[in-house]
Amino acid sequence: LLETVVDGGTLRIRPAKRNLNLQSKSIRIVVQARSIERLSLGGSGSIDADPLRARRFDLDLGGSGKINLKGVDAETVSVSLGGSGDVQVGGGTVGKVSVSIGGSGDVDMGRVQATTASVSLAGSGDATVWPRERLSVSLAGSGDVHYYGDPQVSKSTVGSGEVKRIGASPR
Repeated sequence: LLETVVDGGTLRIRPAKRNLNLQSKSIRIVVQARSIERLSLGGSGSIDADPLRARRFDLDLGGSGKINLKGVDAETVSVSLGGSGDVQVGGGTVGKVSVSIGGSGDVDMGRVQATTASVSLAGSGDATVWPRERLSVSLAGSGDVHYYGDPQVSKSTVGSGEVKRIGASPR
């Protein structure tokens, strides 16, 4: 059903045959690695990951899937979401977080304390972040950015989307 390929240090897990429909199958894959720098999902699957530690970490989701990361400690975290999927990170500490959403998906990094955050939102998706010092927001569409803390906020908005403080901290 599946094939695994290592290409330039990247583990790729994909259907062994093109156009293979795996929707009726329940497949669980467990990967253990010394270091992980990126989790990427295309389509309707899901990724559940234990807390990670890295210098730089990327989360990429295209489609209707879900990524649930229990925690992350990193200098830089970048989240890119295209489509209707959801990304949730359960906690951690980050120097800089960057979130980019194109579509109707949601990104919840509200329990990850960051020094700075930048959010670019195009569409109806929502993002939640927790920056201590600075928050930079670019909104186009109806999506909202929710944030914890008292950062200096700079924003550019086109459309009905809003930037809203929802509390001092998520705790």
